Amino acid sequence: MSYNGYLSLGSAELINSRRAAGHALHGICSRSFELIWDDSWGQQHVWLGDEDYITPEQTGAPWVQAGRPESLEFGGVYGLNIDGLDTTKIDQDVTEATGDGGSVGRRRLPTREVKVECLLMAATSRGLEWGLRWLTRSLLADGCGGDSGPRDLVFLESCPDYRQWERPADVRERAGQLTRMLTSVVVTKTPEVTNRYGVSNDRGDYAPCMAVVEFELTALVPRVWRSPVVLLGPRSLSAGEVMTARFQELDADGTCPANCDDDEGVLLDPKMGDLWTLPRPTAPGVEIGCMPIDSRRSVFTIREGAIPLTGEMLPTVVVRSTGREERNIRIRWARGLVVDDGAALDCQTVGEAMATYLPADSVLTLDGRSGAAWADLPDGRRVDATPVMVGRAGGPWRPPVMTCGDPYTLVVDAGQDTTATVEVTGVTGEV
Repeated sequence: MSYNGYLSLGSAELINSRRAAGHALHGICSRSFELIWDDSWGQQHVWLGDEDYITPEQTGAPWVQAGRPESLEFGGVYGLNIDGLDTTKIDQDVTEATGDGGSVGRRRLPTREVKVECLLMAATSRGLEWGLRWLTRSLLADGCGGDSGPRDLVFLESCPDYRQWERPADVRERAGQLTRMLTSVVVTKTPEVTNRYGVSNDRGDYAPCMAVVEFELTALVPRVWRSPVVLLGPRSLSAGEVMTARFQELDADGTCPANCDDDEGVLLDPKMGDLWTLPRPTAPGVEIGCMPIDSRRSVFTIREGAIPLTGEMLPTVVVRSTGREERNIRIRWARGLVVDDGAALDCQTVGEAMATYLPADSVLTLDGRSGAAWADLPDGRRVDATPVMVGRAGGPWRPPVMTCGDPYTLVVDAGQDTTATVEVTGVTGEV
């Protein structure tokens, strides 16, 4: 069962039970409220880099607004129950045959629904109304600079245990191992108050100042992602083997790019001719990839056991240029330990990409989870790098899907005078 005491959507903190409990213990609660049992994680503020929670004003609660005293009278959101974060459902149609048995359709993972029940605590009724509006705005990203599109939902798989002599860095490391994320999450039901109770601290104000609230979220991508792990620390590409390579192979008639032979294991009539194939759309850099490239080839091994036995791990590759621009950086992945990394590997890769250009002092990121490519430039801008990316046969680049604890090999070609470095992190998605 996931930990109920923390939930954030995008940059918005929705639930922080430790914050709410701390505020309640320091008077930001109703006169009829008593905290008998606190199941929040006592070191949650350490993990988040906050001071211990005292009052909203002292600890900089996200709902506090200068000049609005009611914002100081709202104590926070305490998690009661979160459903939908543990396992996901599957859709698989079974059709009965007219005779015996039946047939099964293709299995698919539907969207994941997350239902949240929480307690809003305040010292006054006006503080509660402020908190309700704040929670709704946070869910809908209805504020300054808010992104109202799909966002990432971050939570803890379970509550970390207490260790008395642990340093803050150790707390953050252990919590990081339990941090999980859902991507492409949208709000499908705004907060609905199911119960109100409590007596305000203001004299004469007998309106309720606590509320039980329910809301729903939907993850368009149903997999739960673990925290990234380092698969390959920064490695220099300047020590690779000097050779001449071609990213895109040519057909016998010189057609660029060649199509890999997909006819193995298929019975063909020699009088029928070859199977028909549809041409693939070509990326802008395909013509560059068809030319011979003087390169340095570096081969790195992701050892056996680094990939989890369960789930699917997708790698994110980061290439950093130094004081010179880089061109024609080719990245290929193969399952297992590669001995012959020549032309025989071209049609057997499980993921590949080539960046035709990377400016000096820039960082290229190929995000395996989202399939996006971007570059961080020296002037601080982040730009879409898709136009300079190309995959096999002129198609889009693709990351590998690494499974079953097997070793994998990363083959990187770069210019012979390259000074770039490469590093890899992996993130595992589970159902």
